[in-house]
Amino acid sequence: MRPVRKWVNHHIPGKDLVNNNMKKFSIVVMTVFVLAVVASGAWAISIEVNKSGTYKTIQAAIDKCQEANDGADVVTITDSAVYEEPFWVGDVDVNLPPVTVTSNKTGDARPIISPIQALGPFIETQRKDRYAGVAVTSNESVLSNLIIECNPDVGSSNGSSAVHLEANGAVIENCVIRPRAGTAGLSKNPHSGIFLSQYGADAIPVPGERMCDNVIIRNCDFWGVATDGQTEPTNESPSGWLIAPDNSQFATFLRCDAYTNAPDMTIDVLIDNCTFQYIYDAGLFPSNRGSNGQGAITWTLRDCSFDAFGKFCVRGRGANIIAERCVFSRSNSQRNGDGENSAVAVQTESANSPFAEVTNCLFVNCGSVFAQKGYYGGVNNHNASFINVNHCTFDLCNSGVTVGTGPGRLTVSNSIFNRIGYNRAPAVWYEGLPPENNDPYVTWDSPNFSPMITAVFNDYSCVAGTTAQKIIVNNCLVNDVADEQTDWQNANPANPLGTFLAYGNVEGLDTIIRADPAFANDDMHGPNPYQLTAGSPAVDAGVDALPVIGDLDFDGTPRVVGGKADLGCQELPGASVRDWSIF
Repeated sequence: MRPVRKWVNHHIPGKDLVNNNMKKFSIVVMTVFVLAVVASGAWAISIEVNKSGTYKTIQAAIDKCQEANDGADVVTITDSAVYEEPFWVGDVDVNLPPVTVTSNKTGDARPIISPIQALGPFIETQRKDRYAGVAVTSNESVLSNLIIECNPDVGSSNGSSAVHLEANGAVIENCVIRPRAGTAGLSKNPHSGIFLSQYGADAIPVPGERMCDNVIIRNCDFWGVATDGQTEPTNESPSGWLIAPDNSQFATFLRCDAYTNAPDMTIDVLIDNCTFQYIYDAGLFPSNRGSNGQGAITWTLRDCSFDAFGKFCVRGRGANIIAERCVFSRSNSQRNGDGENSAVAVQTESANSPFAEVTNCLFVNCGSVFAQKGYYGGVNNHNASFINVNHCTFDLCNSGVTVGTGPGRLTVSNSIFNRIGYNRAPAVWYEGLPPENNDPYVTWDSPNFSPMITAVFNDYSCVAGTTAQKIIVNNCLVNDVADEQTDWQNANPANPLGTFLAYGNVEGLDTIIRADPAFANDDMHGPNPYQLTAGSPAVDAGVDALPVIGDLDFDGTPRVVGGKADLGCQELPGASVRDWSIF
């Protein structure tokens, strides 16, 4: 039983008459005071955790907060120690008040949460065998200013997640998520860096319960390689981060497997200003497994960066994806045969046919010669409802935009496609080796590809007679297509002899501008990458299109300067407010 706070009225001899007359007034005043205190959260507890302090464990501090049942409690870690305990904010079936677990440290001085045991198994709508080192099941709770390490050697045979999150309105911010050093296992399905759970069981969610709606993950860094792992490949050790589990130990960074089985059941998640790097498999993977096509899951990615992925950076399986001002590089670098992938992709799941909107984004080195599909590239509508791409820049990608088995469409507007059918360092070369030099190299002829078709606008599935899917091109600039091919009807898909401008069912080719975009800098690791020069034909060449481009361009500067927006992700002029040092 949780203790209840009480006031104790002491009896003062000779004051009974006065006390009797004052009782009604005291009760009224006290009632108003109690209501005011509860409303203001004035009794919220703040507890400090320090290995040399009164509270030496995080769990003890959390339990003290939640037994008081006051709400808005804060646990602050005040040292930079390594905490090897698992901890849980909340309970299984009881909705306890929120708790913030934070530290007063920044950068590498933040405390490291590196559990040597896992909590679980957690039962949720899809499965009954998920484990994690940290669990949050209290709505509106916060994790901040922490380094949280996943231990893939504990939990199940497929490891455990760093965080199992089952809370509405929760916030995870200013954190690092990475594997624990010295471990040898893999954290793979059903686990993730952070798994976003839904309360329920046996594919039946409980309406009104915890389902990770209105979750915010911001200002976080996700690393798939532990501090003792190898990131970049070398000739002595090919593949680097692509070797699992020797180096990369996450299968996905963020994942959900939820069911929206009612019209008003919606799950919205915002991932804001986060970096994701080095993972042998996939990145962000929201899935809507609901059977009746009702409700929706929508993940919005804003100002995020993705680099070095074995498969896709983000793929919505029955879930909607909105990407704004993000950079995607070195996606699909692993040898895998998944049909649905690209840096950004959506696909139908059960009765859920999602959409994607991609604006002001940059795609570099998406798809690689080490992958198994030539159509892997920037954006792929595998078989979902629609994708709208507006004001994006694609450079050094196997393919630009793709549609798969249909019957959906992909509309791309006001975008720049440069050097399609090429890669350049630091993209992985054949057999996962580093490139021989920094020069662009052709990718379309990779012996790993099946199918081999690469194209700026790629409807590769028309080879199999699928014609319901379509790409619509609206006012895009194209430059330098590797060994460009134009006659796709008479081409041999097993030996295409080059990269196609357009392959299959593509409309709007007469709106294409063929010219050099005249970038001031085409090195994404340099300052203000892919900024246009004053003489670029892309300047002031935009037209109205969906999705709406917003007020800011990729660099965080005004999107429209002058009468019209520029093509691509960058607007001229504008000094970047984005921190490019992370690359």
